[in-house]
Amino acid sequence: IWEKYKTQLIEDFSLIDNKKFFENIFPGNNNELKKFDLYKKLKLLLRFEIIKNIKLRFDKKLNLIGDDWSSLSFNSLPSIYNIKKIQNIYKGNICLDLGSMLGSISLYSRSNQIIESGGLIIQSFQSDSREIWENVHDKILFRNLSDLISLIEKLLDNKKYCFTLLQEISENFRHSDKSIEKSLDKIFN
Repeated sequence: IWEKYKTQLIEDFSLIDNKKFFENIFPGNNNELKKFDLYKKLKLLLRFEIIKNIKLRFDKKLNLIGDDWSSLSFNSLPSIYNIKKIQNIYKGNICLDLGSMLGSISLYSRSNQIIESGGLIIQSFQSDSREIWENVHDKILFRNLSDLISLIEKLLDNKKYCFTLLQEISENFRHSDKSIEKSLDKIFN
């Protein structure tokens, strides 16, 4: 399945979250567990392909962290579980986020940690990207490998632009505490 759809997925990362795409792979199959298992496997293969290409292009500027990467023949640092160390790694760096393995939402534990730590997040387009990222979505999101490479090149070549983006991301979430309060009020009332 990967070999058959690899080129399409690299040209459009959002296909991985497209219901019709999966119906084409599994016509008439209603086994949701099997589809979800395939979804996770395809997401892993897509991540591998993305990192392989990024590593070829930006080798010395890319730091991979996680035991899983070394098992896939990548040079990587071991997994880190100390929150302070993770925050220090994210802070002030361009942080690639390929989305959650379990779905297509912009904000989840890793993306939240990157933002809270002062990292410059660049993220693959997710189902709620426009709503979450508002005015910065067209500056930090990518839909395919060529968009990602162009974005990384732009950011690596312009530190002032990176600083401006960090400020814009911070501003984007400035009033998020009010949204949380409203949501909690709905839950408890």
